[in-house]
Amino acid sequence: MKDLLSKFKDGDFQFKEPWRAGKSLAIIVPIVARKAEARNYVLLEEVQEKVSITDTGRIGGVEVKGEFDKPIFIRGGTLLKGGTQERATEFSVVIAPGTVKLEVPVHCVHASKAIRPGASFTLASSYTPLSVHSSIMAARNQTVTWRCTASYSMSVLPQIPISERLALRQLSLPKHDDLVSVQESLVKFRRDLEEMLKQIPEYINQVGSVVIDPDGVAGLEMFNHPESWKAVSEKVKKTYTEALLSEDKAGIFKPDLDAALALINGFLEKLERVEEEREVFNQKNARTAIFQFEGYVGEYTTLNDETIHLTVTRKQRQPESIQRTAELWRENWERRMRRGREVLYCLEQPKTWTNLTSELKMSKATLSTNLKKFQDMGLVEKWRGSNGVTRYSLTALGLTAISGERWAKKWRSFQ
Repeated sequence: MKDLLSKFKDGDFQFKEPWRAGKSLAIIVPIVARKAEARNYVLLEEVQEKVSITDTGRIGGVEVKGEFDKPIFIRGGTLLKGGTQERATEFSVVIAPGTVKLEVPVHCVHASKAIRPGASFTLASSYTPLSVHSSIMAARNQTVTWRCTASYSMSVLPQIPISERLALRQLSLPKHDDLVSVQESLVKFRRDLEEMLKQIPEYINQVGSVVIDPDGVAGLEMFNHPESWKAVSEKVKKTYTEALLSEDKAGIFKPDLDAALALINGFLEKLERVEEEREVFNQKNARTAIFQFEGYVGEYTTLNDETIHLTVTRKQRQPESIQRTAELWRENWERRMRRGREVLYCLEQPKTWTNLTSELKMSKATLSTNLKKFQDMGLVEKWRGSNGVTRYSLTALGLTAISGERWAKKWRSFQ
């Protein structure tokens, strides 16, 4: 990481004028390289047509396959969507040339959707927003990721005007647990946000940017080469959504390059002093490490001992109102789950209605009621396969619920 930061002192990297969208309280400061040298890797976004990503059938892993003649960098927080449960990569990885396949750690970002083993993924049009990405890096815990996904959704979905949804015949909002749809809907229906994103300036040889809000540096992301930034800059911009949506209603906030540079330089000095880190990936001359300091969390990736990517975001705290809402929802969820839990255990493997009626000792009316209840709770999903057969499956939330209950029973047996 320090080799990349040293480029600022050496004058190889420099900051450009800060940019501000309308009345937004956030400003974006571009980072530009004086010159571009050779690059010995590519990004997944540049070669995605040569790569297949499939669901392993486990919440925490996807399989990447392909024939690679160059190392491929996959950014942490990459959103994957498709005919299965949406995921986000847990941290950045580099796939070495000659690798036939690699299982990449991921987090679920759509708890109420079931897993389809073997189903293919495509890349979403954005990465995880800053607040969700910071929670993934800091906690590396699936439950925390679900909580932060819901928190982010509840904070930004009200930004979509009802009039816009009606005009576009979008009569319902995405669920709070469906991060990909929330991101896509926000850009689609907040046309002013879409315009803001388009207006963010791009410079020749740009390698990254810094986002500043009234609380200081909100995030920094940079690569060692302009071509890397160019490949993903549109996706990175969409991670700024939360910052861009906060407005200066009084109209007194003015960008100041000198003040912004002083703030950024102080931030970089703190980054250079970071010593403690946790290595999360190390394969064939590539490694990724996660670090935390003074309210921030970040990761950097090296290839052949050269830092190729660095991202840092402010740690996010959930507002107390959202925390309490989540607590009340969980209490109600646990109470409702107690009745009919045998249906959940029966669905550890996908089942048809006929399978369920033959395996469970309950009336069809009771079974139907329980299935509808668990679908409403996001524990069960009803879906139609390619052969036209309708099945019921446990979602990621449903799998976690019965796993947690089993562990609780085992723990009580030891008391």
